[in-house]
Amino acid sequence: MRTKKTFRNKAQRAMFVLTFLVGGAYQSQLSAQEKPKVIDVERALAHPSKLNTSQLGSHVRYIPLETTDKSLIGNAPDICVLNKRILVWYRGQCLLFNKEDGKFVCEIGHSGGDPTAYSQTVPFYDDTHDWIYFIREPDKLIKYDINGHYLGEITLQTKGSVPKQYCFDGSSIIGYHEDLVPSKYALTLFNTLGKAVDNIPASRVKGVVESDILSFTMKKMGNMKFVLMKTKKADIATSLDNLLWKSNRQVRFMESLSDTVFTLDNSRLKPYVIFRTGKWRSGAAARMAPADATDRLMIGSVLESPKRIFFQCVLNISPDIRRKEEEKVYNVIYDKASGKTTMAPFADRITDDLSHGMPFCPQSVSTQGEYACLMQAADVLEWMDKHPEAKQQPWWEALKNLEEDDNPVAIIVSE
Repeated sequence: MRTKKTFRNKAQRAMFVLTFLVGGAYQSQLSAQEKPKVIDVERALAHPSKLNTSQLGSHVRYIPLETTDKSLIGNAPDICVLNKRILVWYRGQCLLFNKEDGKFVCEIGHSGGDPTAYSQTVPFYDDTHDWIYFIREPDKLIKYDINGHYLGEITLQTKGSVPKQYCFDGSSIIGYHEDLVPSKYALTLFNTLGKAVDNIPASRVKGVVESDILSFTMKKMGNMKFVLMKTKKADIATSLDNLLWKSNRQVRFMESLSDTVFTLDNSRLKPYVIFRTGKWRSGAAARMAPADATDRLMIGSVLESPKRIFFQCVLNISPDIRRKEEEKVYNVIYDKASGKTTMAPFADRITDDLSHGMPFCPQSVSTQGEYACLMQAADVLEWMDKHPEAKQQPWWEALKNLEEDDNPVAIIVSE
């Protein structure tokens, strides 16, 4: 007798419903007790403005990443700023550069089938110990130091699915269970030996029956990545963003396409930020909205520093390429001290009013609050041809020998 891969019987369905109700009630109770920050997205959307780098920090650095035969970086790389290094990864390769001068340090590990290889070229940084972790399927994390030395592996001992995103607080490993994989839990907490010590229930049913999927579309909007699915039961959207991060020594968590950011405190979730979207359909309503919905707002690419929160949002995302003109992406900056929220179209980027350099749009933020992005060398030179006056700026000295085929330039905005 054939059985479906998920939700095999009524008892299991009941368990998922119970998990959803308990999780929702628990979060409502916390919302009444705490005073989370409220970011008024609806109001900012109604009054778009201009964004400047001075709204993210007070200093801009341009760091050309050294180009050698062993450090060549391809198109569409990702970046993460560590305590003393710059980490860049793309297409099965992960490279380390010196944070001060961009000199190539080493390659971190490799993808493949041997015991020290990783299955996915997506690093997870433990800033407490300066260690870099990677996933090795089906149930391991492998570990390297910032000089590229292999430090061993951790086998994750848990019942059910294994998380796909990780964060570290020094004494424990926190893993996030993504939407597309069946799980009763949103988060699983492991000790440093890999043993599961606690779980936090999901506020929604996770997982999709493979045979129920009629079609799916992957889309990148700004820095955000989405999967839009049409199933036999409903249209479903989910985010592929990093939804688990660390700021001010606290672990934050945001469920995929949610409108709330939580702080993990003693194995409990406390509301930290609520995105107020008003008339726009967001959160669970946006996740399950029909594909042709014209009032759907999705929030992603949340990058938090000690003083600010940068994020992006998209309106009217659709799998239908005929509706591409209706899709609108925005960059947003929230200032924690003033409570001010400023929004501008993604296409406008962020003007560098601090060093009068190139437009900026952060891809990541470090635990110290450094916002970073990569700009291809050819794009830097093209911009300089249009703005020759910028060669009078002090930062140009570091880029004056840049050539079109060189590695990208790292741009870092810090306090």
